[in-house]
Amino acid sequence: IRDYKVTGVQTCALPILSTCLLKKVFISALLVLLSTFVALLIGELTIRALYKDKIVLFPRYFTDRWYGQYHLRRMRPSMNFTHTSVDGEFHFHTNSQGFRNQEEISYQKSKGEVRVLVLGDSHTFGYEVNQQETYSAVAQELLRKNGLNATVINAGLSGTGTAEQLVFFEQEGINYQPDYVVLGFFSNDFDDNLKSGFFELNGDSLLVKNKEHIPGVQLQNFIYQFGLIRWLSEESYLYNFAFNTVWDFFKNRSLQKERLKLDESVLGNEGIVDIKAQHLERCILKRLRKQTIGKTKLIFLDIPTYKGTSSIPDSLLPDFRTYSDAFIDYPSIQLEVEKSGLTHVPHGQRHISAATHAILGNKIATYIARDRQPLKAQ
Repeated sequence: IRDYKVTGVQTCALPILSTCLLKKVFISALLVLLSTFVALLIGELTIRALYKDKIVLFPRYFTDRWYGQYHLRRMRPSMNFTHTSVDGEFHFHTNSQGFRNQEEISYQKSKGEVRVLVLGDSHTFGYEVNQQETYSAVAQELLRKNGLNATVINAGLSGTGTAEQLVFFEQEGINYQPDYVVLGFFSNDFDDNLKSGFFELNGDSLLVKNKEHIPGVQLQNFIYQFGLIRWLSEESYLYNFAFNTVWDFFKNRSLQKERLKLDESVLGNEGIVDIKAQHLERCILKRLRKQTIGKTKLIFLDIPTYKGTSSIPDSLLPDFRTYSDAFIDYPSIQLEVEKSGLTHVPHGQRHISAATHAILGNKIATYIARDRQPLKAQ
């Protein structure tokens, strides 16, 4: 085959030209992929070495759902996944409603069934504990051992505050006909109430300000279509470090905008809580009480802070007592929690431990079992 010259340079014969170019492109692409893989591997090993004790491999498996006119977040339905940290591997299952329950739960109750709806954030949902270790699951097991046909619905969702939990209850949770509603309150709920922006205050009244709060959900709806991303979210420290860094940046930026509207900073875990943020919480509790009175009983839980103190400022304690049928405050169970061992898991995101969940679940079950005794006697 005769060679050709282009601008005086000897080249491959035309029939072979495309093959030569393809080889060069293939080799270049392979080198790029190999270099990228090596860089990512080095990054993964570096992050593991530096941050393994601090990072939890937990995918934020959120999606969205319309409840009436409100557009809210929910856990992705019908999922099986794990969270992993230096403290262990924790297994999760969500049912078709996105609740952390093994069973499917319809709106309609069976005859004699006792329904308990549990609201809260990631502590309630049970990050860093296994499925049957959450206080919802513990309470359900104890109630059933006590002879009650009990269903405890774990509707906890990471990042939600009392405002978002109230909206969920009014728009969806009430449809499950709960006999009891448990609200797990954690100190960062003040911050989360601000971020969601559902309500604003007019004196002692709540005014609806916003009907949608789905931060980051559209991105997650897209990326979690791909099996590779789901695998990375459960297995890669580098991926979680990058994802959570970006997530926290936008979360904190949103929060700072809301804090500028207040007189003081809202300190979610300890310290001073702005008086307006406290009054907003007070009005949310009052509205929840109004929605449930005569229909269902309210149980409020005081989930301890990372420092082992109450999540509730002293000025709000009377409101938590007034607007509930049962109030399990942290000081009343502190000695029991401390004797059990760890209040929170020692590493990762430091959520409450399985031991703390067990105590809370026992307190809930004890109250409900005693409350049902007069009914059984009748």
